[in-house]
Order: sequence, then structure tokens, then C-alpha cells
Amino acid sequence: MVLSRRRQGVCVALRWDEGQTRYHCGALVQPGLVLRDVLPAMLRPLAGVLAPVLGYLALRGIAVGTGCDCDLQVEPPIGGDAA
Repeated sequence: MVLSRRRQGVCVALRWDEGQTRYHCGALVQPGLVLRDVLPAMLRPLAGVLAPVLGYLALRGIAVGTGCDCDLQVEPPIGGDAA
């Protein structure tokens, strides 16, 4: 909610991992990229410096290891091959 600045919808930090066929929190796995997406243009040069801070705060804030609180249901793409 904090990164997306909204109360509903998909978080802007949500990242799909094709190899593991699951979603990850981008604030944990790609904090620099997430910051470049969410920071105002003037602050984007600071993304690299702030990335470790975001990674740490995300780790603490989403309670890693206790399960996801997202109610998003993943479904195969329409017309896609089912494995």
C-alpha cells in the first residue's frame, strides 16, 4: 500500500518470476528497480542508495516467512497451454 499509494489493486512492487511460476515482492528482490518506478523523477538518482533501506524495511514490513496476505488468485492465461 505504501509503495503503490493506493488501497486497492495490485501493488506496483509485485514481480512475476517465470522460472518459479510465482510472484515475489519486488521491494525485496529488486528494490532499486521498484524505487525507480515509484520515486518522482527528481529523486530517482537516489534509488541505488535507498535500495538496501527499502529491502530491509520490506523484509520487516511484510513479515517474510509468515505467508502472503494478498488475496490475488493466479489463473493461467486465456488460451495458454496448461502444464
